[in-house]
Amino acid sequence: MPAFSLPFNSKCSFVVVACLLTTLVTIAYLSDVETLVAPFSATCVLLVLLPKSPFSQPKTIVLSHIICIGIGTTLVLLPLAFHTLALMLLATWISTVLMATFRVVHAPAVAHAAILSLGQQNLARYVFWAMVTVLIFAAYAYMVSRVDKSTANPATPAM
Repeated sequence: MPAFSLPFNSKCSFVVVACLLTTLVTIAYLSDVETLVAPFSATCVLLVLLPKSPFSQPKTIVLSHIICIGIGTTLVLLPLAFHTLALMLLATWISTVLMATFRVVHAPAVAHAAILSLGQQNLARYVFWAMVTVLIFAAYAYMVSRVDKSTANPATPAM
């Protein structure tokens, strides 16, 4: 028996990954925020390959991305006199600690804090399109948990 089982057969999983990545790349291209691909491609892999994992639950996905985007944005807007690498380290460290504190650890989300701490992004555009993408991926995670009752989110009562 394999260490993990896919919620669908392998051909269907391939199609789902292709659709999610196509959606992601389309959003990144149309929004002119190509750096969205880094955190969300890893999220896509977790969602499809490990749907039962705590990392793949809708609540975890949404809250972890919000925490990391918030920390990255806050540190960029504060007038801190840190070197860029020190600011990136601080942003990723604070994001990781907060995700662990709130028990919503989703490792790919930390990339937002690192990307935003570089200060090269249009913050409003990045935050808007990142949140749109988070909601799309969380909706997918929610649908998977409804299709396969064994992957149901423990925080959501069964119907």
